[in-house]
Amino acid sequence: MKNMKKKIVLIDMDGVLCQYDEKMLQIAHTRYGLPLYTSEDIDSFHTEGIFPEEYHKRVDAIGDEEGFFESLEPFPGAIKAFHEIAALPDVRVFICTSPKSYYKNQFSAIEKLAWVSKFLGPKWTDKVIITRDKTLVSGDILIDDKPTVNGAMKPVWTHVHYDRPYNRETKNLRIVSWNRWEEVLLPLLRSQQL
Repeated sequence: MKNMKKKIVLIDMDGVLCQYDEKMLQIAHTRYGLPLYTSEDIDSFHTEGIFPEEYHKRVDAIGDEEGFFESLEPFPGAIKAFHEIAALPDVRVFICTSPKSYYKNQFSAIEKLAWVSKFLGPKWTDKVIITRDKTLVSGDILIDDKPTVNGAMKPVWTHVHYDRPYNRETKNLRIVSWNRWEEVLLPLLRSQQL
């Protein structure tokens, strides 16, 4: 008999649904006169690493500013793809995102909820999981840009990368563009291995 349990898809925000690096690079260029790199130039999960060491703390602190997370733009096709995935009959979708540490940025968690409300719709704020450790979250698939997601537990989900230059060395399945999400997710969702 076919398993009728809905598959749970967890989708990260920064670097997956919204353009974190792009915003940080633009501000660093405008504010500090640093080179205007593109996100394709970023070869480390930590965006500030592309700049000279004396700028690392200043560039990293951009993400701690009030208004930063709420001002991020979605990736092309991300909103449409999100709603298409959420409309699949045997799937439940949740946003699973890590906030900045509260002592560094007390605004990031609430701004992430505001971003979700603005771009995905207010009802989706009830489907946001904000955690500093994604390994504690149960699901079938996690779509995330981080090269390796570590934490207190062994993850129960399959890690699918949203393609970024800094995660291309990993062997995980990857979504190369939101316009092509079906190529990876549909076969995986149909798989009995989840």
